[in-house]
Amino acid sequence: AIDFKTQKIIWTSKSFAQLSGYAEDELVDLPYLNLSGKSLEDEGIQKIYQTLLQGHTWQDEMQAKKKDGEAYWVDLTLTPNKNILGNISTILATRVDITDKKRVEQLAIIDELTGLYNRRYYNKVIESEIRRAKRDHHPMAIAMLDIDLFKTVNDSYGHQHGDKVLHEVAQQLASSFNRASDFVFRVG
Repeated sequence: AIDFKTQKIIWTSKSFAQLSGYAEDELVDLPYLNLSGKSLEDEGIQKIYQTLLQGHTWQDEMQAKKKDGEAYWVDLTLTPNKNILGNISTILATRVDITDKKRVEQLAIIDELTGLYNRRYYNKVIESEIRRAKRDHHPMAIAMLDIDLFKTVNDSYGHQHGDKVLHEVAQQLASSFNRASDFVFRVG
């Protein structure tokens, strides 16, 4: 349970302590946001807060971090709990470890060699991105490239070297197209 005003943990279960790597007594009085993985943006935190303030339950998947800093994924449900005056006093937080599920999802959409999204994910994403661009009346750009004479690299220097070249090209593309709305795929 989390105190609504201070956003600090006031009670925890043994299973959550075990999942997070903390002892139960270490979790009490710890700010709940300290347990999130990647920093939540203020806008995201405000949306969650507003949902709870309206008396609604909030639920989503998010990355969390253990005491040792290791990241893991949870299906998080936050439920506001009102006192006898009808004011929200605590938030009941339920976390379900979905780390293995997220790993399997990643394996299904990521090209193992380059670390880029794969063709399967391209086929899934491209139609929804085109629909979104049309709906929002925003332009959309798609660029495809091929490394000329790449077979020569493999034939001359070996497939291991060719794999290294592919990986380096992929990293350059990924670092150049890194906005949330950018996607880089390996489809060949």
